[in-house]
Amino acid sequence: MKSKSFMIAGNLLWLDDPMKIPILILITSCLLAPGQEPPKLKVRVIKEHLKNVPPFLLKRCSEDRRYRSIRSHGGDPATEQAVVDALRFLKNTQSESGNWPSDRTRPVAMTALGLLCFLGHGEITQSEEFGEAVKNAINFLITTAVNNKGKLASDFRDHRWPYEHAVATYALAEAYSLCEKGMGEKITNLKRAMEVCGQFLIDHQHQGGGWDYAFSGDSARGGDTSLTTWSLLALKSCRESGFDFINMTRCYKKGVDYIERMQMPSGAIGYSTPNLHGGQDGTTLAALGATSFQIWKSVASKVPQKAARFIDKEMKFDWNTPDSDLYGLFFAAQTMFRQGGDQWSRFQEKFFPQIFENQAPGGFFLPTNHGDWKTINAVNPSYTLSSPYGVHFRTCLATLTLQTYYRVNRAHGTITVPKISKN
Repeated sequence: MKSKSFMIAGNLLWLDDPMKIPILILITSCLLAPGQEPPKLKVRVIKEHLKNVPPFLLKRCSEDRRYRSIRSHGGDPATEQAVVDALRFLKNTQSESGNWPSDRTRPVAMTALGLLCFLGHGEITQSEEFGEAVKNAINFLITTAVNNKGKLASDFRDHRWPYEHAVATYALAEAYSLCEKGMGEKITNLKRAMEVCGQFLIDHQHQGGGWDYAFSGDSARGGDTSLTTWSLLALKSCRESGFDFINMTRCYKKGVDYIERMQMPSGAIGYSTPNLHGGQDGTTLAALGATSFQIWKSVASKVPQKAARFIDKEMKFDWNTPDSDLYGLFFAAQTMFRQGGDQWSRFQEKFFPQIFENQAPGGFFLPTNHGDWKTINAVNPSYTLSSPYGVHFRTCLATLTLQTYYRVNRAHGTITVPKISKN
């Protein structure tokens, strides 16, 4: 970095650290004539590191880039303010330990979702308004990984803990790619936590290709589409970090093969068998499965093509009815955005206004289905609860959905990365 020079009382002062410039302004202000304004010095900002940010993360990394992406994909410019309001709510409800929610219900997964919202907006640990929230969330997840030898969950007696591990691994890998690799920040143990947690996920895949509760490798159930999708999302984020994971290629190929076996002729995708799950119409799991295929294969693959046509035709979403599956909306937004064209246009015109309409003045989002979680047609309707957990969960889902324009990458297919030695 080139040094800056300034003349003070006839002496030339060299500055090799831009953080010293505010001190210089304070010093020179004492030497000014009465009524004279101090010189306005342009301080170099964090964004000078954008040249190192991986291309798939660039759209989120400045206000101008975000607005351009929103406009170019047919979005409402109000999206940006809605996201910022939600991030301020998340910042104000984060605990001193860095986790969410305040009632400590599944804090690892909820902290990971909160962190993904900040990362999705291009926030890093040095961001002016949200940096502290990002740093504390990352450190909470790293501490959890260190204390549990590479396992990420809050209660290992709960057989569903692999969900927490997958979501948190996803967040750690994205934090590494954006904050450390992209913006040059040094975060103790972040890279190592990502490596260990990502490898754990690969090593505990079910022999049938999916991922199952308690990370069982040979259970009769064989896993489910929902957990498998989160695992594949996490591994894609790990892959994009540039680290060379053992058996990554074999693992993701088995994972997408599992998803393909779950698809029905209609385009719908089942939960743990190729059949409709419960009373659902199949669109939510079609979106989950299609997302997996899009990030590891291509939007031109038959699985996401069929799934997108099915979603376009069959998906219903109404905030104040049982058809208010925010979980499904989050994944469907990704699927349809990547497919693009008329399918994406119809989707956002039909569903995105409901998100704006149901954001409270405080930045959080109102309960779906009038707070009745028992009758919602969803894989996991707990986001509609009135508890701190429910408020946080749906606020994260709604925020991540609104960020689709610049958070989701339309460059499809497997990203080729250089192999990096583990030593």
